[in-house]
Amino acid sequence: MASLDQGLSVPIAASAAGSLDRFDFVRKLEYFPSRVQAVLDRRLSDAISTVYLDVNTDICNHACPFCDGYYRQLKAAEIPWSRLETLVDEMKELGVLSLVIAGDRGEPFLHSKFRHLLVKLNASGIRYGIYTNGTCVKESYLEPLRGASFIRVSADAARPATHQKMHGYPASQHDFETVLRNVELLSALVPDLGVSFILDAPNVEEIDEAADAFLSRHARFIEYKPKYSPGYGVDSEWLRRHARMIRAQLDRAIARWGERVQLNPQIPRLLDGGEAPSLAVAPRFCRTSLLRLVISTHGCYTCTPYRGEAERRVGSILEQSLRDVVESAERRALDEHPCSRQCAYHRQNEYLLQLEAGTAAVPPRQTPGGPQDYFV
Repeated sequence: MASLDQGLSVPIAASAAGSLDRFDFVRKLEYFPSRVQAVLDRRLSDAISTVYLDVNTDICNHACPFCDGYYRQLKAAEIPWSRLETLVDEMKELGVLSLVIAGDRGEPFLHSKFRHLLVKLNASGIRYGIYTNGTCVKESYLEPLRGASFIRVSADAARPATHQKMHGYPASQHDFETVLRNVELLSALVPDLGVSFILDAPNVEEIDEAADAFLSRHARFIEYKPKYSPGYGVDSEWLRRHARMIRAQLDRAIARWGERVQLNPQIPRLLDGGEAPSLAVAPRFCRTSLLRLVISTHGCYTCTPYRGEAERRVGSILEQSLRDVVESAERRALDEHPCSRQCAYHRQNEYLLQLEAGTAAVPPRQTPGGPQDYFV
């Protein structure tokens, strides 16, 4: 094992590589070449594959300062059950493969009809995953949650006081104990339950302790991520100052838990003293956005990094059908509007642009190997 002064040890590098599988969006296209062809042909209703659904906005029992919506002005609202019910039917009619359920600065389990949504989705055959803080799981949710493909729990601590500070709730709530209990409970029901840990000043001494706490309760993995500021910047200087401590803890966690300890791809580079990779790229068309759609109470958007930005709004699910939003003039216009932001789908988009230019071939169809492959 390398010393702490010599860059990252072998276990950390191996773990980082293992964390990429579910983010290999180029490989996932091999399972659905008909969707690829629909993108190339601009058949928008045939291309739509994954929907990101914010069932509520600004309805949460936590106030995490690292939340994507923390710095935006938002109005509390939830999508009514009557609209969610018909929306699931519309997704099924369009052949949507998968659904990611979350909230925009909101906790999805706090939607007043969340159990109804789970039951409806289980009957639809649409694969779905959930992002949650893990504190609002009612007993009546447990049986329908067996239909979920994955659950991601925002953990971010190994001790109650740190969790309370990271998640911004009154200490009287005792939510950390609830998270531990629910992780163990849900891990027995859902095939892929993972927890996330945002590296920040309050929790930087609890890295390996958190791995022990959650992996011993049968979470499939824990993923360590940098804290993003508005504009998706990263405080690389803070990470460099704490690199020795972070490396040592990660090495201990990986020694105990192996590839169940996973790293955001930026972490190894940042801990080795490198700068955070720029999220700005030369303007180019975004074909990958034709495969997905973000739906919130305040509108629909081309992709998650543009959630809430008026110029990327392509309609309202409260006023239009899903087909009308997907095929809207606004969405077609944005397909010809260059994007200069690099996101998780950058490599997938580069591949689609190569296909469009004729410098690559549409892949032969492969058989999906698991639920994650449907989250294109």
